[in-house]
Amino acid sequence: MVRVKETAEPHFREYPQDEFVKYLGDVFQISYASRFTHKQNSYSYFILKPYSRPSERYGIGEIIAIYAPYREIQGRTIDALIELQQTEHKNRVHQVWNIIITDNETPIENLEALTRDKEIEVYSIPFSRLELENKPPAKVIYDRLERFIQGRDLFDAQSALRSKLFFFGRDDLLSKLISSVEKGQNFGLFGLRKTGKTSLLYALEMYLERLGTYTIIHIDCQGPAIYLKKWEALLAYIYKQLSGKTLEFNNSALIAQNFENEIKVHPKKILIVFDEVENISFAGLSPAKHWNEDFLPFWGTLRSSHQSGKMTVGVAGVNPFIFEVPLVKGVDNPFLLGISKIDLGFLDELSIKKMVKSIGRYMGLEIDNKVYPWLYTQYGGHPLLTRKACSLVYNKARKSSGDTLEYIDFESRQNWLDEQLGRDVLNILVVLMQHYPSEFNHLMEIAKGDISLYKFLKNEPEYAQELAHIMGYNIIKDKNNEPIFVIQALQRFLITSGLQALKAVEQLTIGTNPTSYDIIPQPNQLDLWTRNMLARNQVEPKLRQIILKALLFKFGEKKARERVLLCFDDSRRPKFDGYNINEIFSDESKLLYLLDLKNLVSKNWELFQHVFDNDKKAFMMRIDKLNTDGRLDAHANKITEKGVIQVETVADELLNQMSPFFN
Repeated sequence: MVRVKETAEPHFREYPQDEFVKYLGDVFQISYASRFTHKQNSYSYFILKPYSRPSERYGIGEIIAIYAPYREIQGRTIDALIELQQTEHKNRVHQVWNIIITDNETPIENLEALTRDKEIEVYSIPFSRLELENKPPAKVIYDRLERFIQGRDLFDAQSALRSKLFFFGRDDLLSKLISSVEKGQNFGLFGLRKTGKTSLLYALEMYLERLGTYTIIHIDCQGPAIYLKKWEALLAYIYKQLSGKTLEFNNSALIAQNFENEIKVHPKKILIVFDEVENISFAGLSPAKHWNEDFLPFWGTLRSSHQSGKMTVGVAGVNPFIFEVPLVKGVDNPFLLGISKIDLGFLDELSIKKMVKSIGRYMGLEIDNKVYPWLYTQYGGHPLLTRKACSLVYNKARKSSGDTLEYIDFESRQNWLDEQLGRDVLNILVVLMQHYPSEFNHLMEIAKGDISLYKFLKNEPEYAQELAHIMGYNIIKDKNNEPIFVIQALQRFLITSGLQALKAVEQLTIGTNPTSYDIIPQPNQLDLWTRNMLARNQVEPKLRQIILKALLFKFGEKKARERVLLCFDDSRRPKFDGYNINEIFSDESKLLYLLDLKNLVSKNWELFQHVFDNDKKAFMMRIDKLNTDGRLDAHANKITEKGVIQVETVADELLNQMSPFFN
């Protein structure tokens, strides 16, 4: 039975029903026990001190355990556990691993079901009350620790981190953001994709939430549900988040006024964060072109509301371009006043070592000291690339006979790692290709060794801002008037795959969802992927035009729009608010998908049967083929030459059927 220290004994006298915790084998002793209330739910919790074996193997001093007396592990229990671990006892217990005890008799399956396919950071080792009451031997406890600690790849954390578990090398920046918000100063956070901007924003938001004096609204602008909204609709969306009330769209001036009034009377201070802000910006940065017009009234309203002293705005993006343009359509850029601009670089070498060493230690790994400088040289302190490289090598090189990753495990796999990380590198660069192609082209030529271009950019005033952006990404640094690539893996990618990637991303930008950055091919699939997208992209705009012409000819503008909306359910219809029939069918609107076009043709077949040879079944099959095989990129399938030829054939058949109506 577990030894119980005097500090824990009073709890068991008051709550004898918790005696089962004492049967955690001969692995732990109970240092402390108490009760904790979180959002009206009460739990017993325990601080456990392991004996030598788990302490030495996993670096665990003390670990927290919580008992949730429920038949299912619930999200609220996880929230309570994280608050105990990372707030109440953050200076005492291990900050990653914890133990959760439940009345569910299959706790492992229960925890996996809760966390599967969800962005939830749970590093729990589950036990059931029943199995502890059966007094399990120490081996059972050790096996459970081994399964959940040694068996989990903590390097493979790809989504933005909502806790500070792996938050390395950013404390100074976090303090700077906190200071800006507390002073009521708006801020802009800029850096390449996957450098940790969103994680830093989450850390800021969690700090402010604990204060209890802020209402925080986080808006991910890369989602079509956000960037497709007109400026009035987005204001109304934020208004509803603040007040719970709905704004009508009958008067733009009233919407702006009501929004400003809500800011003034709101009971708390307000922080509104716009992540991936390029998607609601001007100069063609947004995939929805209406933001070229909507930028001024939207951000002008926010600027005016900020003057109340109740609201602070934060934005995050790749490039500070929107901060640097003094006039937008002849009017002062509302971004220029009262903004604190912060560039997010990569981690320094010491932080990379601390990150990799700490995560490895959490997993029971020892890592050769020569690995850390190699990682820094290859990935320049980019946190995601570094973690992914460690994850790949860990899963490839680990041996049952030992828990050490050697330098040779990494160095010998450099080419393999380049291949495996190619999609991640492309994901980092895709915004430059889409929104700042001139900067990307110059970066690509510099990577190939064009030092004269670098010196030209450096000495020409008209290119000073562009070069400042390139240097601000921290991809290259100047050494003796020559460019040195900080991330060698990225330089190799630019040399071998940069041009092909640019062509592929151009097709992605033409497609239905240009901001779906996860729809990215592996570098060795770029040529086939480009052909695949090109075939689809040739058909879709022609089909839009055919449908629009037929509907307008038959019904006129008003009734044609009504007929289109009838094809959508109540959840989709609000997205068309503020758009006329021509805007709905515009290639730039992104409101209609290929399957929507198919359904419109199907439901109005009498208008289109002469276009598609009176064969509705063949038309439907061709569109389905184009939407499935033509979107292999979206389904992460491997694209083959044979598959691409089939897609191109289907596209040619549809184009040939439609071509007489455009001549």
